[in-house]
Amino acid sequence: CTVQHAQDLAAAFCQQGVPAACVHGGMSARERANLLDQHQRGTLAVLTNVAILTEGYDDPSIACVLMTRPTKSTGLYTQCVGRGLRLAEGKQDCLVLDFTDRLHELDRGS
Repeated sequence: CTVQHAQDLAAAFCQQGVPAACVHGGMSARERANLLDQHQRGTLAVLTNVAILTEGYDDPSIACVLMTRPTKSTGLYTQCVGRGLRLAEGKQDCLVLDFTDRLHELDRGS
């Protein structure tokens, strides 16, 4: 997934009336923090990213994860999907949508 792809995906949601934005490493820490805050407050319904929210990001209210990049790493896939699997008050489930153009070839030995 490239920054352009993540930006295009956010734009596609916006075109459909769904508030969305993209966070990426080329942004200042302040810009990223502002968008993360908007997402946590519910102002942004969708937040796309490129390797920014994969590890260490904790927002238990996330209830949908869209995978748009293939990976061969079971650990990376688990981390990405795990963003939505945290328990939160009032949260009943998490929808995982995998948009990769091929099956994941995850580690078979782990």
